[in-house]
Amino acid sequence: MPSWVNYQAQQWKYVLAITRAIATHLDLESVLQQALRYAVDLVQGEAGLVALRSEADRFHFAASYGMEARLVARFTPLLNEIPLAIQRDGTPRWRFPELAVRFAQIIDEPALRLHYVMAIPLITSERLVGIIYVFRSSSAFSGLDQDALEGFADHVAIAIEHAQLYHAAAQRAQELATVIEGSSHGILIAGPGGHVREINRALEHLTGWSSEQAHARHYREIVCLMDDRGAPIVFAEETPRQVVTYDGFIRRRDGARGAFVHTTFVPLYDQTQQLFSIVGNVVDVSALKEADEIKTSFLAGISHDLKTPLALIRGYAETLRRPDVAWDRETIESSLAVIQEEAEFLTNLVNALLDAAQLGRGKLTLHPSEVSIVELAMKMVERFRALQEGHEWSLEFPPDFPTVRADAERIREVLQNLLSNAVKYSPRGTRITVGGWVEPERIGVFVRDEGPGLSLDEQRRVFERFTRGRSHITQKTYGAGLGLYLCRAIVEQHGGKIWTENLPERGAVFYFTLPRTPARAE
Repeated sequence: MPSWVNYQAQQWKYVLAITRAIATHLDLESVLQQALRYAVDLVQGEAGLVALRSEADRFHFAASYGMEARLVARFTPLLNEIPLAIQRDGTPRWRFPELAVRFAQIIDEPALRLHYVMAIPLITSERLVGIIYVFRSSSAFSGLDQDALEGFADHVAIAIEHAQLYHAAAQRAQELATVIEGSSHGILIAGPGGHVREINRALEHLTGWSSEQAHARHYREIVCLMDDRGAPIVFAEETPRQVVTYDGFIRRRDGARGAFVHTTFVPLYDQTQQLFSIVGNVVDVSALKEADEIKTSFLAGISHDLKTPLALIRGYAETLRRPDVAWDRETIESSLAVIQEEAEFLTNLVNALLDAAQLGRGKLTLHPSEVSIVELAMKMVERFRALQEGHEWSLEFPPDFPTVRADAERIREVLQNLLSNAVKYSPRGTRITVGGWVEPERIGVFVRDEGPGLSLDEQRRVFERFTRGRSHITQKTYGAGLGLYLCRAIVEQHGGKIWTENLPERGAVFYFTLPRTPARAE
């Protein structure tokens, strides 16, 4: 039987080995395996297990020694009803009264050939974090064995705690790296001198700098901003002392102007108030800036669209009411026609705004019935021919063009908007054509003009809300930019599609389709 002196010598030898293992690996599995082997050797045991406590206060075997892996599950009874209480002012600090009963359920297995067990608690910060089980087949464990293993277990518990902290920190670091790399916002991390340590994929995309190219460069070289005129935006400080924000266009690595971004730079200080890191967050707010510009343009346009007809209505009404003039019938009729036309324009504008509001709430309602697209188109063309002189009009529908089940008023609104746009954006004297085609499962309608056509950017955005064309002819026209937006919503609500193309020679053509199956009432 080893003496207490020999036990102490062995203890310190194994403690030193465990310390080296932690310094070398900080790997929990390696620490547990090495500590368990030393614990078994220290008391001349034959096998051992380490059980660790989870956050849910449940125990599981985390390491085994001296037994086949398939046999570990046989020792599961040793994990049941483990007491968690630690005595703060008594000896021993922890007891497992049911240990003998639990072990008796196991030693009946002939294949195990282990008849004695000792359970030593692993305690850190007055909390039970695990248990070392050591087994023998021949002699029982003595009090000296117990004391020696408890002294060693204190060092093992500290080693396990350090390894767990390292493991948890590594997991948090991996989670943080995943969040940073997967973020849609550009993120950079720089040292106290402002030199970049890393940037994420989103910032690579925004700036044109790769992570390797950006490394060790000053963050102001990577996140370089310019204003609307292309002038550089100067950062107030080389390294910020407090949270600072800047807005501007990114100057990409090749010098091109990039997205409009909102940037935030946050300095991080340690407990001694020494700057140790700078975190930059770069958010692409181009869509918000564009939406704000569209809103401003919309408000300006709608103000004009309201002011002009109201001025005409008021002017003609005041003229007709003059008591000192006796107007002839023709003058009265022409003045009332202007008032009526401008009132209709205002009514259509208000209806468009109301429809847009309904769409925003997802409440565009359809009232389907059997509709002849050809008859609707003929009436619309006759109306435009009477009211809009200066354009030639033609119809190109096949003779067997079928009716469809649709909301007649909404389809009339689509044709109204498409024809109105054709009139607005094509020169006087040019032809506007309305026609259609038939397919087995759908019908198609087109409106073709001979105007300047649409740029690629306009084709992409023309069906968006508050969007108007930008041709030289367009600049002389007014509108809320809701017509084509409503057209798309109406057609799609019917289960159809709408799109536009430029013609090879000149002009643009708008197409929309409707299914030949019944439309849903909503």
